[in-house]
Amino acid sequence: MTRYGMLIDASTCAGCDACTMACKYQNATPSGMYWCKVLKGEYGEYPNSGQTVLPIA
Repeated sequence: MTRYGMLIDASTCAGCDACTMACKYQNATPSGMYWCKVLKGEYGEYPNSGQTVLPIA
């Protein structure tokens, strides 16, 4: 049986969730079910703050 995978370059992720929507469309998953997600977090305090994003499949 053939098994497929997805390679994501996390350093170029902008956190736009386009990969999440493409995965959902391609696999026709039901409402509320996601196989691919983008975790988002914040660090630091103003004015030295930022956001990190981590795509997971």
